[in-house]
Amino acid sequence: MRLAHRLVLASSAAVALVMTIYGFTIIRQRERIIGNALVRETETLAHAMQIVANSAIRNGQRAPLDRVLGRILGDPETAISAVLDTTGAVMAGGPRARMACLDTIIARPGPVPERHGWSNCGGRVRLIVLPLQEPAEALVVARRTTVMDRDIAESRRSILLTSVALAVVGSLAILIIVRLWLTRPLLEILEGVHRFGGPDEPQPMRVPRAAHELQKLARAFNGMVERLDAKQHVLARETEERIALERRLRHAELFAALGRLTGGVAHELGSPLGVISVRADAIQSLPGADPEARRHAEAIGREVERISALVRDLVHVARRHGAGRDPLDMRAIVSETAGLLEGDAERADIRLSVDAPDHPVPVTGDARLLRHALYCIVLNAVQALRTHPGPRQIRIELRAENGGITVAVEDSGPGIAPEDRARVFEPFFTTRDVGEGSGLGLAISAGIAEEHGGEVAIGTAALGGVRAVLRLPLAARRSVTDGTE
Repeated sequence: MRLAHRLVLASSAAVALVMTIYGFTIIRQRERIIGNALVRETETLAHAMQIVANSAIRNGQRAPLDRVLGRILGDPETAISAVLDTTGAVMAGGPRARMACLDTIIARPGPVPERHGWSNCGGRVRLIVLPLQEPAEALVVARRTTVMDRDIAESRRSILLTSVALAVVGSLAILIIVRLWLTRPLLEILEGVHRFGGPDEPQPMRVPRAAHELQKLARAFNGMVERLDAKQHVLARETEERIALERRLRHAELFAALGRLTGGVAHELGSPLGVISVRADAIQSLPGADPEARRHAEAIGREVERISALVRDLVHVARRHGAGRDPLDMRAIVSETAGLLEGDAERADIRLSVDAPDHPVPVTGDARLLRHALYCIVLNAVQALRTHPGPRQIRIELRAENGGITVAVEDSGPGIAPEDRARVFEPFFTTRDVGEGSGLGLAISAGIAEEHGGEVAIGTAALGGVRAVLRLPLAARRSVTDGTE
């Protein structure tokens, strides 16, 4: 059974009980009032008839007395109106048949005693027996309780109907109040609890218009949801930080292993590469050397330089050194880097544009490293566009804002798949074919940015390709160098 139905039943029972007690009290009170009125009326009539009977007997006017008693007896509410002589016979009024209830009193020896009380004479009556002067013995007056009984019966019926009506009206009122102020708010609270346990993000429940206790319950629940949501966000943030820390630890372990490897590789390859480079230069400088031999020697020299550059990149990634703290103009570094790659962009039919402020953008750091970091980012965009079938465009944008500088490099290339974005800064990770890239460019750029207190972020460009952003702290405005060496 629902709570509302239980409350209605309990309230209806309470109302019925209260009305029953109230009706019983009212009926007893009315019965007492009507009974007292009947007693007073009967007493008044009896004493008045006592005076009249004594006067009539004293004056020998029995016939008028009999007529008066007969008229009184004609009242339906009068059961007995008679004058008895000393033998118990009726001198006036009557009739005798109506006085059978007095046989026990008349049968007693001696005079008829005076009496005031209730008796049963064909029904409940108020009986009064008063003494009279001789030759009469007593005046007997008995009034029926018919009016009182009828009035009490009507009162009972009225009170019963009133009680039923009040119980029904009270039950309906209680049902409406319970639905408005208890059932509906509880259902709203229950719905909020179900939403909290559902798959959607928890939302505060609406505080219902209800009793103060239910409003406090709803507010307490909302407070709990807010606290849980805050703890969930804290937990999510801590989880993300823990994952990031684990990723950095893995990178640190990878860099440590790479450092040990590259140290050995650089040491082992340094001398042979130097010998090969010297021999290749010697072949090219030999007088009368065969042109074919010189061409091969030149190719050997280029490949040796490429291997040397790769070894240097590995060493830089694995063994990061503290960056310099020279005052620089980032605008000059951006312009110089764009100039270095402008020829490669033109050969690949790529439109390269630079958007930079007209005033110097001060930054503190190592010009060579910052140039190399930006060079790797732009070169990565150039390599991505070389085989791109669509429009080929690279835009370099330099901005100084919010206490830092940003160098955004956007391209119109194919972009990076979402599942690969978390790995773009890992050494040797590349989406190009083998031989088209070492996968060290972005790792080197990210490492240089971290050495300068900044970062490199990857996103989606408005041109449709990749948006790589180099962020660095903005230095105080002072005398800066152009970053050239």
